[in-house]
Amino acid sequence: MFSAIVLLLLYFLSLQGEVTIETDINDRFQIFWSDGTGYYSENNSATEYPVEYLENNTVTRFRTGNLSKIDNIRIDPLFGSGKFKIFSIQISQPGYKTMSFSTQGELKRLMPVNHLSDFQVTENGISAISNGNDPQIMLPFQARLSCFWVLSRLSASLAIVIVAFFVVKSCFKHKNLFAGAIFLANILIVGLLILGWWTSKDNTLFQNGRWTVGKDAGKFVFQTYEFMSAPMSGSGISLTANMGFQEITYKNHDSDTRRLEELSCQVYIGPQAYVWVELEKKDQQMLGVRISRNGEYKSGFYTYSSKGKLVSKQLLQIPKDMLNSSSRIVLSRQNGTWTLAVNDRQMGSSLAIDNKNSTFGFRGCTTGREMYLRNIEMKFVDPVTEKRWVETEDFGPSASKQRSTPWIFVFVSIVLLVKAVRDEVLMNYLPSDKHHRFRLLSQLSLFVPASAALLFFFRDSIYATPFSFLVAELVVVVGFALFFEQEKVHLGTKKWLSVLYVIGILLVSGCSFLVNDTILQSSQRVSNKNLSRIDPGIYITTPQAPPTKVPYVATAPIVIKAGQPFFVPGVFREQVIDLVFSLPEQTTLDIVFEQQGFVTRGDSDGEAIPLQRRLLRLSTKSGVVSGLSTKTGVRSAPFMKINGELLVHANNKVSITVTNKRVKLNLNGVLTTFDQFGLLGFGETGFLTYENSVNLKAVSVTPTELKAGPGNKMYLFMFFVPFVFAFLLFFLFRLAGPVALFPTAILALCSYYPIVVLLTAGMFLPSGSLHFLSDGRLGWLFIMAAAVAVNLFCILIYAKRQIKIPALYANLLSLIVIVAVAGYVYVILPDDNPIKLRFSQNTIAPGDIAHAEEKKHVPWYADNSLIGTNIWVWSQLFGGEKAVPGSGNTKDAVRIFVIGGSQAWGSGAANSDSTFSKLLEKKLLDKKLPVQVLNAGTNAVGLQTITRSNKQLLPIYEPDIIIIDVGTNDSGARKMVPGVKNQQRFVHDRLMDFRTFVEFFQGQGVRIILNLEAMCAESYDNFSPDPELYDGLKKIAEDTGVSVIVPSSVTEQIEKEYPLWWDIAHLTPYGQQVMAEILLPTTEKLVNEVLKSSMSGRAL
Repeated sequence: MFSAIVLLLLYFLSLQGEVTIETDINDRFQIFWSDGTGYYSENNSATEYPVEYLENNTVTRFRTGNLSKIDNIRIDPLFGSGKFKIFSIQISQPGYKTMSFSTQGELKRLMPVNHLSDFQVTENGISAISNGNDPQIMLPFQARLSCFWVLSRLSASLAIVIVAFFVVKSCFKHKNLFAGAIFLANILIVGLLILGWWTSKDNTLFQNGRWTVGKDAGKFVFQTYEFMSAPMSGSGISLTANMGFQEITYKNHDSDTRRLEELSCQVYIGPQAYVWVELEKKDQQMLGVRISRNGEYKSGFYTYSSKGKLVSKQLLQIPKDMLNSSSRIVLSRQNGTWTLAVNDRQMGSSLAIDNKNSTFGFRGCTTGREMYLRNIEMKFVDPVTEKRWVETEDFGPSASKQRSTPWIFVFVSIVLLVKAVRDEVLMNYLPSDKHHRFRLLSQLSLFVPASAALLFFFRDSIYATPFSFLVAELVVVVGFALFFEQEKVHLGTKKWLSVLYVIGILLVSGCSFLVNDTILQSSQRVSNKNLSRIDPGIYITTPQAPPTKVPYVATAPIVIKAGQPFFVPGVFREQVIDLVFSLPEQTTLDIVFEQQGFVTRGDSDGEAIPLQRRLLRLSTKSGVVSGLSTKTGVRSAPFMKINGELLVHANNKVSITVTNKRVKLNLNGVLTTFDQFGLLGFGETGFLTYENSVNLKAVSVTPTELKAGPGNKMYLFMFFVPFVFAFLLFFLFRLAGPVALFPTAILALCSYYPIVVLLTAGMFLPSGSLHFLSDGRLGWLFIMAAAVAVNLFCILIYAKRQIKIPALYANLLSLIVIVAVAGYVYVILPDDNPIKLRFSQNTIAPGDIAHAEEKKHVPWYADNSLIGTNIWVWSQLFGGEKAVPGSGNTKDAVRIFVIGGSQAWGSGAANSDSTFSKLLEKKLLDKKLPVQVLNAGTNAVGLQTITRSNKQLLPIYEPDIIIIDVGTNDSGARKMVPGVKNQQRFVHDRLMDFRTFVEFFQGQGVRIILNLEAMCAESYDNFSPDPELYDGLKKIAEDTGVSVIVPSSVTEQIEKEYPLWWDIAHLTPYGQQVMAEILLPTTEKLVNEVLKSSMSGRAL
């Protein structure tokens, strides 16, 4: 009876509540829950997309904490302004009475809390309007137990316990057979536990490998990698996720022996949404079939040329009721004609375009609208042999299971065999009549928690397996204590088992480090946290050249200037940089090493986006600190103080030694050591300046021994780590009494078993997968470390008579357990948790922080708020193109700079040469106009950064025309500012930034074009153009004689018939062509004005 109650209590403790909300909201939204304190946090929240789509409403389900600890739920229905309705709410949890709120009286219990107006409760539900960024509704409730449920489950649990008791009792008569059966059951259960978690995580588009993601086929578009790395669930994929307009195309193209004959799929198209089915697609040429529930974006067949131009269209009339729920779409090809059928009803047909070596795919609409794709069936034919076959795709985890299942069960078999041998070694310390009981207890100690985890607890959690092993090790220690009798210890028996176990763990330890040493290191070392949890196989890290093995020594002095940096030929990681240089007054020298960028696989030869680097800044400029940057991204500050004095107009000697664990700096004979500055990776080493010229009189870079590479002698030591561990523990216990070496060392090695599990996992996972696990593998490490500490109590039990102060050692081991658990808790904290932020700063960058003396005079390149993700500070290139200051290298050419955010930079272009800035240059050159168009766009920045940084950066390049493409980022930023007055002030400040920028460059004779950044017309969110900001920019432009272009007047019409957008503000390859065409007339006019003015100046 007691056991049944315990099982039931464990079941209750593991339960989660479920909240089902029926609304008219088609997008994800969030709920919070409180435990009576009135405090809400992200840890007690859930954000979900709808799981069911009906005609006028959606159903969204949320998992909450245990309802017994919750007294109210807060619903945040929108992430901004808008209207919404709530029709019903249901709260349930096994063991508690289900609570429903659907009638007018029941829904009146919901209370508006924040940012809500016109809140009405009627017989049809709740309707309200959000007038802010954070609307909130609160629902207080009290969960009540269901007596019938408790009694029925208690009876069932009691019956299971009684049956289990008699089964175990009878099996003791055949104890070895029963223990063997439990051993096999453990392999099955632990294997299924790992398989369930791993396949759910591994089931991503990237790992699927059969589809090309459209946004990854060119320059980087935001949230592309998140879409590719997100686990697919529900055997389907959302093509409106991650900023919408997701496109997937089949990797196996048609050929002479393969042609698509029929394509069918199951789709759900939500209200105002649509889907493109792309047939015979090759680059921009295709036959597109749009199936739509949006009257502005009509259903039909659309044929596009190789340049993306619309050749023909044939509109279709698809009854709205046919698309109310999930629909079956079939496109079949026969006699040179494609025919569309929806739910077995023929809708229309269009001629095939017979595009050779083409493929097919699907494309969704904007974010905030729902479009799900499932169960694709593809019928192919060999035109030569007329052989036919079928290929299918359900986006389920079956492919991942096929890849992973054999290896997972091999891994589980190995670690459980090692555990069985370890248990036999431990039994040498126990009376022989207790061996079978201990063996059975050890097997059941893993069987029970693993079964519970599989059935009830952390079924989809990465931590289910290590926690199961932790519980098992705790039970083993308890059993060892219960069965241990000092007088009956016989260590001389079965010594071969001890030898076998020791050899096994030595091999596992050494081979794991030899194959991959990263499992015990920190999480993936990339500066951008958005990439730290992305499978590193998705993107390409640059440079790709092999590591340099020979030193570089400059044969002559090198002079660097702003815009003319020097990068050492080769790729280095561990290295010694020796430099002799002369630094003028008011000048800054940046020494960068291990500098890496990344590019998309679709634009592998394009401009690299900053990833990570080390930066040493040496400056004689007031307000700029000298030091080693604690950050590895573009934003450099804070800097660590360096010792030594920097000399002005004199020779300075700097030596930088980069090792596996630290950076050493010797400045003019004074040493500074920076510990915990670990290696980032193989990258560039270079020197950049921002003001005056710097003379590098002597430069050498020497690669040192690759300490982290396989084959190094250091790895031989790793084979003997368990021995070192055992001897250290022996000497620790020897301090308290005359303990024997052999039995103590063997028990220490037995306690090492949880680490063996961890290291064995490292042998089966490649480095990419280990990186993708990110903080999860650190959580494993801390949990297994706690299991090791628990196991060490076996030594205390064995040697308690020899140790003089056993209580002290017990407390010490308990403290180790607590520290390990605290480490696990720290790992699972959110990245923005104050504790994690504080400790991450202290541990990553120990030492004294250097501060600028005159902060208000800090120049743009030293101000983190202005750097953003600026690419110029990385390599002083524009769009991957080198530009020499002044116009000397482009004689008789008009120099045009395009500045702005990611739209100006070219996100979404087919490649770096297909951005609208480069296309504009080509069009102008085709008109025989001598121009050079340079792309100075910067990702994720607004007017403040664009105007202030470029006001200091561009003058040395003597621009003739500046095209400034701005608007959406600042529109979004305004909506994030709390309070109406603060928002108005924000707009005023940005307008003043723009006016100052215009007046500054007009004073230098530069002509300016304001391109009011266009946005997808079907996307309405926080980044929608702000009328006050756009009108203000336009008014300033008109007052100051700046040319104004409003591309949205063109794009909003074109996008109804063309795939123009990748998301709310980033253009597709065809969109880049459209933008170049829009800019051409105004730019051409100003170029002619510049040329005419130049000719007049020469005549004078």
